[in-house]
Amino acid sequence: MSKIGRLRVNDFLTQSEMAAIGSVVAESAQLENVLEGFIIGMTKLSQAQYDILVGARMMGAKIAIVKDLGLLKLKSEKRKKAFTKVMDKLARLNVDRVGVVHGLWRPEGGVTFELVDGAMSGRITRDQVPPGIAYHRKGRGKWFKMEAKDLDGLAQELTDSISELIKVWDPRYFRQMEKEILGRQRS
Repeated sequence: MSKIGRLRVNDFLTQSEMAAIGSVVAESAQLENVLEGFIIGMTKLSQAQYDILVGARMMGAKIAIVKDLGLLKLKSEKRKKAFTKVMDKLARLNVDRVGVVHGLWRPEGGVTFELVDGAMSGRITRDQVPPGIAYHRKGRGKWFKMEAKDLDGLAQELTDSISELIKVWDPRYFRQMEKEILGRQRS
């Protein structure tokens, strides 16, 4: 435990919990890259135009933009239904993702005087600290709570939903957008 007069996040999260948070962050970056490719591909915006119009928007707004643009482009009702299903799932997963990425990670039950004192003095060891939980305020005073043990499932759901989005849309289209994005990132 830390003896430097403060309680750090990695003092009460295990290495596997920290890795799980990192996994959600990595999948979030992947999702954002995919959404960018879809928006640029569907609108034919240049990278500079995208950056001005959409780049700084939150992930939820980008999900909504891709959904709206996709529904305009798709003709088949069957594909529209499948597309809507995956975009709605991404929107739901985004609520959890926001809590993980932007939430306040604390031990379950909060940071108590006894916990801080014990951590700083070395009387409390890592295995005596309660599991980590992220708290994030969402609309109208309601608090979101995500337990670290649930993060691997969230990361996997993000991965699966990205794959499903690509499958529903068109894998050939995505490969082309991916090449363009990777090419822009290298230059």
